Amino acid sequence: MKWIGLKVLTEDVATKSPLLRFIDTSENPNQSLHCLSRMWVQFQFAQLEKIIGYRFNNKAYLIQAFTHASYYKNRITECYQRLEFLGDAVLDYMITRYLFEDSRKFSPGVLTDLRSALVNNTIFASLAVKYDFHKHFIAICPGLHGMIEKFVRLCRERNFFDANFNAEDSGRNLDIVWHVFYNLMKQTIEECCSNPPRSPIRELMELEPGKTRFRF
Repeated sequence: MKWIGLKVLTEDVATKSPLLRFIDTSENPNQSLHCLSRMWVQFQFAQLEKIIGYRFNNKAYLIQAFTHASYYKNRITECYQRLEFLGDAVLDYMITRYLFEDSRKFSPGVLTDLRSALVNNTIFASLAVKYDFHKHFIAICPGLHGMIEKFVRLCRERNFFDANFNAEDSGRNLDIVWHVFYNLMKQTIEECCSNPPRSPIRELMELEPGKTRFRF
């Protein structure tokens, strides 16, 4: 790894707490913690912990993960965007590893189709609705809430998570992260693996190898 210029972390690295302390004063040094407690109760995050089966060591991570940029009242954490960037990469890696190590030894083409079917915003959003994650979403944006409600109705009608999760609170323990995610996605993953979807484009290219052409 050193030869290709990559530094591998072999020991724990201290991470900066997601809790911002801007509102703390000398008279009230724990004001941010009090605010965190109020938000935790207001948006019922204890209930969310029960749903996912994981208790956060640093509860500010969960509040940040569900805070939209429009919610200016949250002065104790950033919005979810940075955690989303990290969470997407971690979840993509874990699902890819799971599929690769599956005892059914899927072909390269099937692996690609499975990952595309499992790692996408539609699947994550549908799972978020299934587990009522949207009820804990923190935002001040009527248009956004309207779009969420439309999607929720669609999911309910069809029986259908980009959950902004991250590996920081678990101490970067991917086994813990995967345990949480797999419990939420188990049914979807097994259904896909039992009957792998096929990309129409790949089917066309396999029917006529080297002859398929696309024009736009």
